[in-house]
Amino acid sequence: MPRKQNGFGKSKSFNGVNARTDKGKGKAAAGTYPSNRQFGSSVHRTIIEKYDLESTWAKWRRGMEYYYQSAYEDMFERDANGNLVVDANGDPVRQVINSKLYQGTPEEMDVSFIGWRYPTKNADTRNHYVVRRDNINPPNLGVITSVQNSPDLYPDNKARGEIWVQGAGSTALKRMVGERVTDEVTEATIINVLTSAKRPAIYVGKSYPQNSTTLTVSVPLAEVLATTQVQNNNGDVQCLVGEVGYLKDFFVEQAITNEVFTDGDYYFEVTAEEVGSNQGFEILDNTGDLPPSLYDITNLPKLYDTVNASYTLKGTYTYQKELYQRFFGRQYLTADVVKSEVSTAAFTVMPFTILSVLVVGSQLEITSIPFDGELTLYAQNDNGYLIMADNSFTKTELDEYDGESYHAPGAPGEAPWRRIDTDVNPWMDEVFTSGNQLKTANAYCCSCPDYAHAKIRMPETQGSDGEIPNRQVRYPLPTVMSESDFRALGLNQAAGIVQSWEDQRHRNSFRMCKHTIATMFVDKLKVKEPNSYPTVEARISFEEKLKKDIEETGEQFIPSVERSGITTIELIYALANGLNLDDVELATVVLNSKY
Repeated sequence: MPRKQNGFGKSKSFNGVNARTDKGKGKAAAGTYPSNRQFGSSVHRTIIEKYDLESTWAKWRRGMEYYYQSAYEDMFERDANGNLVVDANGDPVRQVINSKLYQGTPEEMDVSFIGWRYPTKNADTRNHYVVRRDNINPPNLGVITSVQNSPDLYPDNKARGEIWVQGAGSTALKRMVGERVTDEVTEATIINVLTSAKRPAIYVGKSYPQNSTTLTVSVPLAEVLATTQVQNNNGDVQCLVGEVGYLKDFFVEQAITNEVFTDGDYYFEVTAEEVGSNQGFEILDNTGDLPPSLYDITNLPKLYDTVNASYTLKGTYTYQKELYQRFFGRQYLTADVVKSEVSTAAFTVMPFTILSVLVVGSQLEITSIPFDGELTLYAQNDNGYLIMADNSFTKTELDEYDGESYHAPGAPGEAPWRRIDTDVNPWMDEVFTSGNQLKTANAYCCSCPDYAHAKIRMPETQGSDGEIPNRQVRYPLPTVMSESDFRALGLNQAAGIVQSWEDQRHRNSFRMCKHTIATMFVDKLKVKEPNSYPTVEARISFEEKLKKDIEETGEQFIPSVERSGITTIELIYALANGLNLDDVELATVVLNSKY
């Protein structure tokens, strides 16, 4: 038996004592992380760490440098061979996507999108996309007559981060929850619409997966058999399976009649079956790379078109009482109370994939793939109130100081430089007082995680440099800090494609990132330097990272071009945000996309 040299065994067990001790592991990400990262764990940050993370100065500084370095590419039209399309002067033609806000409703609005591509190492396509939504002849929504922004008079609203305004009055406002509106100076996000009695004018119900919405459309069989599509397939109507069906008035709003309201402790349900006849219906050939709901659908090629369709729409929808109880004070909110408040109901039916077709006598019965739907209940909102998020306010004005512009004069007819202030405090600053008409605002949207608070799935494909840049994570699990199951009900269905940690507070804010800030500068909209500076230590660290980031920018353009054709999902996500689609509609678009 070998001789024991000390109480701990052989002395060579302590050889590590001669290892270097002056080199640490480096500073980890901000926050205190649990050692056992099991389900339900969360990260906790100090006040200073939270302050640095919430500072908008760093993204403003990055965005300005991206603009100075031209670290972006305009998106131009290309032909079938991938060559740039040029106009009569030989200049490349900008890619423009025409679409409609609130398509299929009486209040639909024409919009168009143009885009920019930003090379990055932080996405598997090596690109993030920014799109600018331009509103074409937006309608007037009315004039705001009063603003309730005194923190002393409205402390409850202040605690909730809500600015209540009265006036406007257009019926389109009931569609515009989550939309940004402007009076040409002040801009803010609508988060709710109330009646003149300060009761909710909108109740949104969602169908759980076990109660998915189903849609059946019946059309004359003879019309379908006469189409070129079916004749080219030897009269086999099954060739329509997998194509896109579009009920023209797909945002169907009707008076409440036979809906069944069922009360519960924390939720109430509405079971509905809507039947319509003599409806416009189309079967579309979506030859583009984007989902049909992101285009102006009327421009897509049609395989079949009729005005003789009838439909049956069925579903059970759940409403969370917690979202509405506070507006009723001490009166307990029940299903019957809501039924007495509302007068109309509206289904949202996005363009759908055809699951099956069945010949029934002289009719062809077309059935959709079951989908997560919404049923919105409306009350009259004449002379009602709009609730705006207090962290969404901005102000835009000409970029002049004492009436003098310091920018070089532009070409004749060219728009002057403007300046946007993102630090507006509506509890102190004067907002919505110009008396101008309220309209929908133009919007900048990006697909990057900083803007969307979401990570998008990417294909696992090796890059030209030998690196496999795939950063896909497993299906996300909910945590103790995540959104409630009800709010996340729609997007959770797309969990394998989009992992989102966005909460309602961020969704309602003026969302921006370094890419949208750079794009605003490109558009001659100067973003005013934010006043939320990070700490000195954070700024020193930031400058080092920024220098490295800018140095690598040029190297990222080649893999950006090489990998840009892998998928369109990031562009789709940015466009869907630009159309103000909610979680359920966004999930529908993502799940029915080609990528």
